[in-house]
Amino acid sequence: SLPDVVGAHAGKPLELVVRRGEQTVTLQPVPKGEPGEARLGVKFEPRAVGEATNYGLGQAVAEANRSVASLTVQILKDVSGLLKRVIEPKESALEQLRGPVEMVGQLKSAANRSIKDFLVLFAALSLMLGLFNLFPIPPLDGSKLVFLGAETVARRAIPARAQIYIHGVGMMFMLGLMLVVSVKDVLRKDPQPEPVP
Repeated sequence: SLPDVVGAHAGKPLELVVRRGEQTVTLQPVPKGEPGEARLGVKFEPRAVGEATNYGLGQAVAEANRSVASLTVQILKDVSGLLKRVIEPKESALEQLRGPVEMVGQLKSAANRSIKDFLVLFAALSLMLGLFNLFPIPPLDGSKLVFLGAETVARRAIPARAQIYIHGVGMMFMLGLMLVVSVKDVLRKDPQPEPVP
């Protein structure tokens, strides 16, 4: 993917061929940051290319399933990379998180482009939140599955007081994290791209 290619060229010129109207321009920007984490400071946004493809019902279902599977794999890879940064921090993992404020901003930008972009991004965010809800972190549903598994193995119920305490601590952690991430969303400024000749 493009982020992987950019990340692999940290501190080294990266040749990009850009089309401007009828002209083709070759640029050599230098990604900044750690190897594997480098960025150009350029925001790429999807644009419709060519004509839309019309699918029959069966083809549409198959294509939707393929897109969801592909997006799920990409989200899991992104989460894996985030966890790796937590374990082996080169850059604060908190800097990579985005909260409700950023989500609303992205949805607004997508809606300004087209209804298709808005629906695609809305579906992607819904899938992302659904996967996140399966994480084994109290009070998410994933933690309840862990409790059920533990009770099945132990063949006895986990004391209600212990569950209330664990879920309470988890709720406080999640609310605190959401507050911190939301504040960072408000204060964050997108990196400005370098002047391009």
